[in-house]
Amino acid sequence: MLSNSTSSASGVADEEDRQRFVWLDTERGCVYNEKKKIWTQHSIPLLPYIKNAMQANKWKVRREIEAETACKLIIMRDKKNQKLVITSKESAENISQAIEILNPIVEQSQIAKHARPSYTHFIAFPMNTDGVQATYSAFVQELKDSEEFKALVELDRLFYAPGKLHLTLLMLTLNTSEEEEEAKRVLCSIIDNEVHEQIKEADRSVEIKGLACFKNTKADKTRVLFANVQNNIIQIVSDLIATAFIAQCSLAPGNRKKVTLHMTIANTLHVRKAPKVFDATKLIEQYKDYSFGNVTLNKVAIYALHGNGKDEYTAILQKDF
Repeated sequence: MLSNSTSSASGVADEEDRQRFVWLDTERGCVYNEKKKIWTQHSIPLLPYIKNAMQANKWKVRREIEAETACKLIIMRDKKNQKLVITSKESAENISQAIEILNPIVEQSQIAKHARPSYTHFIAFPMNTDGVQATYSAFVQELKDSEEFKALVELDRLFYAPGKLHLTLLMLTLNTSEEEEEAKRVLCSIIDNEVHEQIKEADRSVEIKGLACFKNTKADKTRVLFANVQNNIIQIVSDLIATAFIAQCSLAPGNRKKVTLHMTIANTLHVRKAPKVFDATKLIEQYKDYSFGNVTLNKVAIYALHGNGKDEYTAILQKDF
């Protein structure tokens, strides 16, 4: 178990401890404060889900561990993360006991967070050319004028603003300016090298035609409605960017290397006080051959997911190719 000191100096953990308790600050170790007569062990910065784990059932988990080990468990804010601090007035062995109980709880909380990444940005091909925006606006107006579909259009923020039309390649988690710069550098390198070689002689004209929902959902209970994007080279380039980006950095957690080509036009995620799903069956059938126009594949962007205006996304990078 963790070794410790009997003064204000830090204890030194052995290699077994470092491997077992990766969430602990083993460099600092278990520290004894002579003046306050208290032992203290800090964790490294942890993802915020540790707080959810501790406060489950009205903090029952924390209360039970404290009662069993005679320790105090404190959760401290560390920028966007959390730190877990374990203290005891009894002994270092009490802290060791608490660590043993906490270990699976902490590890599971961090896995749960990785399974649900908090995205901040996304890589996309802009689809909001003047021509596509005009055709899309005419399409939405046609729905508004239709007795059959006008109720859907009246749902606030269900349908995208014309200026936000795009084709998503990857969702990103960029929590610092350094991570933003890394994402820009990696994407630019991929475009200048792998993508440039792939599309030298390729047909870059992309047709946007027809409506669909994702294969794992039913049309009568869908959250997302999108327009199909038809072009062989765009699938190749999209997969190339996704695969290379994921391989070169860790800023796109939870993404697949195979991109599902789609230009989202409606999403219940953004709707206030509305059903979580809607029936798109008749829309898909009636507009299966509807053309939103053509776009030349010559630009990729990194957009901020939040803090944008209602009419368009804010790009932190736009790269021509």
